[in-house]
Amino acid sequence: MKKNSTFFALFVFLSLGAAVMSASANRSLSCPAGTTLCQNAIRMCCSICDPDPLAVSCGESLLEEAISFYEPANDVEDTLENLVIEFKNSLGKQIQNDHLRQCVHIAFDVEETFPEFLKALQEDPVKELAHLFVQLKPHSEFDNKHPSCHNSAFDAISINHIFKNIEDKLFLLYSIDYLRDYLQDIGGTKMSIVNLARALGNLLGTVIQEYLELTKKEPVMTQEYVDYLNTIQTSWTAGLYKEFADMNRQQLKRVAGSHFHRELHGPRKPKEPTPELEQFEWPSWWPFGGGGSSSKTNTTEEDLKDNFPANFRVGENWPGCESAIKNQLKCDGCWAFSAVGIMNDRFCIVTGGKVKVDLSPQYILDCAVGASGCGGGNTDAAWRSFTLTGTPTWDCIPFEGKFRACGQDRLCADGSAKHQYYASENYTLGSKRAIKEELMKNGSVQASFKLFDDFFAYKTGLYISTQKFDIYTPEHAIRIVGWGIENGVEYWMIANSFGEGWGLNGYVKFKMEQNNIEVESYAGTPDLERSEITL
Repeated sequence: MKKNSTFFALFVFLSLGAAVMSASANRSLSCPAGTTLCQNAIRMCCSICDPDPLAVSCGESLLEEAISFYEPANDVEDTLENLVIEFKNSLGKQIQNDHLRQCVHIAFDVEETFPEFLKALQEDPVKELAHLFVQLKPHSEFDNKHPSCHNSAFDAISINHIFKNIEDKLFLLYSIDYLRDYLQDIGGTKMSIVNLARALGNLLGTVIQEYLELTKKEPVMTQEYVDYLNTIQTSWTAGLYKEFADMNRQQLKRVAGSHFHRELHGPRKPKEPTPELEQFEWPSWWPFGGGGSSSKTNTTEEDLKDNFPANFRVGENWPGCESAIKNQLKCDGCWAFSAVGIMNDRFCIVTGGKVKVDLSPQYILDCAVGASGCGGGNTDAAWRSFTLTGTPTWDCIPFEGKFRACGQDRLCADGSAKHQYYASENYTLGSKRAIKEELMKNGSVQASFKLFDDFFAYKTGLYISTQKFDIYTPEHAIRIVGWGIENGVEYWMIANSFGEGWGLNGYVKFKMEQNNIEVESYAGTPDLERSEITL
């Protein structure tokens, strides 16, 4: 009986709600100036409509969020310092990305004439956003190349367009009614100069956030970005590759860094203490310390006292055993390509150059358990494939640049039987010393590092990242084939998988002890017996 009563009450409530909605829909409402008819459960006039389609209340106006219509409880003097604080704090609250918020807060410089600008607006409010930005421009400056903006370079370059060429860009925001209404509210409200600074900061932050949302699919890998990189650093040269030109952020992630993580299981060599290497690099502005890689940058003779040569190269120590550069195309398969490259080199090395193979990354992309093919993967999946199922040669299963169903290739492409090549074990390394020892003893090493957008534009020189990573930074897997010293700075010689047309014929000089590259390092041992290799 109680159950039936509950259903009856619910039925009555829904019926009444439907009746009200029906009546509201049939009744023509006329809202006062400055308000809008919102599509709520019960339609009503609101200054701002709540985004929830089932809401029965109005949303809060942006102006009410930014300021009080009355003077602050604690009287705030209208000094330049206070006005800038109120302006920037309100601006930052509207920007969603932490790195960009920090960039704008530091790199957006307000001139001493800012109070004059605010007083002029009190007396003669503007009615158009473009006009507001034009008036603001002489009283402020945005330095998108400031170090605080390097972590959000694409966004910093984008919003610089607003500050520099507002007339050309603001048309994108003309269709957003609430921004125009908000500007009119500011002009029509009598408020103190402090509250006006708050309101304008809030408006500016909202405009920036809306602009970034509207332009998020625009190209970011452009000549403008390349010029930006060549301006903010001098250790390497950036260039624009046709393969990446005019890609947006989502397209870049599909090439590399969309989904990569380490889950290496199996035999492990013990990690040696590495006090010089930070396990995690906090952003430089993070309040709890950190700020990047070890401060030590130069290598001296003292650093080489453990009998390591100043330079080493796998291909020079074992001629003919450093496999060729490959191109993963638009397939985020670096985790498979790098592991295959290691095994190519090591089959040659362990057999004294008698067995030279070019193994198939496509087979691993198709069949590795725990990975997503060309959608990303992890080193654990690649090495698990080598130890459990092996992989045939490239000629047998050629790379097609896309994910395919596992098991569809019962025979090689030419109709012959597949010959699988296996690894007997895989293990982690985890330090600069351990990697050097491994390179000299057994050959090339797989590693992964925190991947930044600037890496796609590397041409020549000693690559030193322009950014600092955080927990959200993706990773990219590569093959370390040696090391060297340039201008007193040690670097790893890395074989990448972007083709021979990228970087130094496919290679990059990568400064040691940055982006966690030593921490994320692994290797494997060829299994000659299961691979049916006899010497």
